[in-house]
Amino acid sequence: MARKPLLLCILDGWGHNPNWYGNAVKCARTPNFDRLAATYPLTYLRCQGEAVGLRDGLMGNSEVGHENLGAGRTVLQEILFIDRAIDDGSFFDKPAFVACVERVKQRGGRLHLTGLTSDGGVHSAESHYLALIDLAAQAGLQRDQVLFHVITDGRDTDPKSGRDYVARLEQHLRERGVGRIATVVGRYYAMDRDHRWPRTQIAYDSLVYGENRQTDGDLTGIEFERHHSALEAIEGAYALNDLKETDEFMKPKVLVDEQGQMLPRIADGDSLIVFNFRGDRPRQILRAFHDEQFHGFDRGRQLDVQLASMVLYDVSLPVAYGFKRQPPEQILGEVVAAAGLTQLRAAETEKYPHVSFFFNNQLEAPFPGETRLMVKSPPVATYDLQPEMSAYRLAGAVIDELPKNEVVILNFANPDMVGHTGIFEAAVKACETVDQCLGIVLERLASLGGRAIITADHGNAEEMINYAKITRADGTIDYSLREPHTTHTPANLTPCLLLDDERRELTLREGGALSDIAPTMLKLLGIKQPDAMTGESLF
Repeated sequence: MARKPLLLCILDGWGHNPNWYGNAVKCARTPNFDRLAATYPLTYLRCQGEAVGLRDGLMGNSEVGHENLGAGRTVLQEILFIDRAIDDGSFFDKPAFVACVERVKQRGGRLHLTGLTSDGGVHSAESHYLALIDLAAQAGLQRDQVLFHVITDGRDTDPKSGRDYVARLEQHLRERGVGRIATVVGRYYAMDRDHRWPRTQIAYDSLVYGENRQTDGDLTGIEFERHHSALEAIEGAYALNDLKETDEFMKPKVLVDEQGQMLPRIADGDSLIVFNFRGDRPRQILRAFHDEQFHGFDRGRQLDVQLASMVLYDVSLPVAYGFKRQPPEQILGEVVAAAGLTQLRAAETEKYPHVSFFFNNQLEAPFPGETRLMVKSPPVATYDLQPEMSAYRLAGAVIDELPKNEVVILNFANPDMVGHTGIFEAAVKACETVDQCLGIVLERLASLGGRAIITADHGNAEEMINYAKITRADGTIDYSLREPHTTHTPANLTPCLLLDDERRELTLREGGALSDIAPTMLKLLGIKQPDAMTGESLF
């Protein structure tokens, strides 16, 4: 017998922005969403800052958004409890970090620091990696004993903001009298999470060998430039506008000393601390150092390196870590399972961890009755080349599964993933694709007598132009400029629609947050909200 499912459809990166200019969501043809917004109860949710457990004013992101959606409460994020540890001094006593420093002192090796070098607040924080430099200085390490390997951002920050972060990093190194920048490489290579191992090898080779060791494939022609200065290297890349070598796509730059000799690479006897506080993107490169049986690429022999990460990245990657968050109990998936209901989690590759691992608040294993569906994302370099991604295939797969489940969590990745490219026309196409796929899924849902909540985890595609850079001193907009905005939006709310024919006349509560979605779903399902779930139903 077909079931009447409750669907939570997450339009990833589909925020609300009343302005039209640079707004791919508004400029797209979205007849399905527009009709629903005019017909069913609609409200807007807070998805950033303190409302989702982040620093005040910090933009939301997919991981944080899905954790709050799944937990039904505000989930305090790693960035905040690391901040607090720095403030109270306990950060500097973490055994994982101290062990790395002590090994350098005892064996005469070097301490290497790497991670996303920005203050985007999604994967890392500037204050965190500066604190590691402070720790090294307090321990008495010398200037040449600490090597910093910069991973430039340009995705959660402006595309050419890396220069400013590196300038501040160099100043901090000078003030503390310890450390040198040894490498610069973009996150496109160093932080791949989809097993595109040639990209990871580019980053690994830059850290370990200082030269490209790939012998076949599309990346064999990448040369590792050598520079005396990290700032010189970055500014030189920015000057090559025709090659689009912005921060995210920065090819490896290997730094040399005053005599032109390459600064030391990671070697036997050294220590390495990876300071990202989010685990999905550092795992691949960390495995290349950690795993005895590593098959991602030919790394050469395994190095004898003391490893540590800012937080626990993965239980299957037993590296010493500084911090571990305790997952919240009585989250939506757990409560639905306890009620004996079946639930489906569905997404394409790019957002599959979000509807599973992050929606379950970093629990790897599915709950009883929980099944998962993943459709492979297309193998393109950037998603502006295929803004449809795999949305149509995903929609087709989901409509086959709808009759088998009482609760369905579905994520369409396009507005976010294409929005990050900064290509406006592609983002418009992405939104139009998602609207068409939404219509396909909802048509099947209606035939089953199902209900739906449609929302987003954060904004992105609704603001594809950097307003700060096109605003004149008098406050007017210079519409002749098209400075791309590639990051999530720090202030825009996300829409929330309730599709239930029995509740068309409802007025949804204003001022809600992502944490209110789970309580709303439990109310629709007739399941008692647990005490630990402190969000409130939207009606």
